[in-house]
This record gives sequence, structure tokens and C-alpha cells, in this order.
Amino acid sequence: MEEKLLTLVTKIENSTLSQKEKDELYDEIAKDLRTLVWPALYPHMPKDKLDALKNVSGKQAVDLTQEILTKAFNSPGAYEDIEKLMDEFIVEMNKIVVSERI
Repeated sequence: MEEKLLTLVTKIENSTLSQKEKDELYDEIAKDLRTLVWPALYPHMPKDKLDALKNVSGKQAVDLTQEILTKAFNSPGAYEDIEKLMDEFIVEMNKIVVSERI
């Protein structure tokens, strides 16, 4: 995955896009990568804690969210699921960069 990401960044850096356009593209890629993580983590989140999250607010909600995320990240297979989705995304972004001649 790292090699594919490096290839994508290199293509963008070597493109004729302005620095502002490059920064906007990087921002969009970062946002899209973050968007991928939550669905990949969801199957690994304790459902009882997710249900409890509906009924709390403030610091209690923050603490419970942290607990949910910690358990999800520590769940077997979570990192593999995230890596697979990120890898697929990077491959698609590379295709777009090539097709747009960036």
C-alpha cells in the first residue's frame, strides 16, 4: 500500500497542477481516506457500546467513543480491513490521476 501511495503522490507532485490545486487534491484524498476508516471499523465495534452511545453526551460520550474505537482497533482483522479498503482507494486514485493526465 505504501508503494502505491508514494506512486500517487509522485504523480501529483510531478504534475503541472498549481500548488493550490495539488493541496486541494491532497485534502480531498485525505478526507476520502478518513471516510473509509469508519465503515471498516464498524464491524469490529462492540454493538452494546454503540447502543449506549446514543444515550450519553459530553465527556461521557467522548470517553465511550474512545473505548469503542480502542476495542475496534484491537479487534482481530480491523487493520487488515482498513488496509484493504485504503489499498483499493489508492489504486482507483492512481487510475484517475493517469486518466486525467495529472
